[in-house]
Amino acid sequence: MASPEVRGERKRRMERQPMPDGGITFLYYADTAAAARFYGETLGLPLVQDQGSAQIFRIHGAAFVGVVDGTLSEWPFCQVREVNSVMLTLVVSNVERWFDRLKAQGVELLTDLRRGETNIWSFLLKDPGGYCVEIQQFMDPMLQRVFRGAA
Repeated sequence: MASPEVRGERKRRMERQPMPDGGITFLYYADTAAAARFYGETLGLPLVQDQGSAQIFRIHGAAFVGVVDGTLSEWPFCQVREVNSVMLTLVVSNVERWFDRLKAQGVELLTDLRRGETNIWSFLLKDPGGYCVEIQQFMDPMLQRVFRGAA
């Protein structure tokens, strides 16, 4: 546990540097309905807001993923791409259960369940828009707490 001096310095630093309250990763699709079904039904993420051209799903706490109708986007840097260079990682506590469930549902898996060099257990899949989604479990108990927002 950190000393009172160290904790005090961390608190002063946080008061000087505002931190975000949450985050939304927006992904752009040609077929928004298929993407919304994938995140809502296949992955089981709860829908928290339907904006018509975008649906926002809660990953955990204040972390969200937004599914956007890319055919309506007016921003040139937020368009549907033939090849997507974004990977969304969902941190879970039982990666085997996720693997078995998504495989049984016929989700397009890009890898088998594997142990990584960085002490993680994960697998990759492709969502309906071609984005890579990683389902990952940290094997280190301290990192499990950090990425669950408990540390």
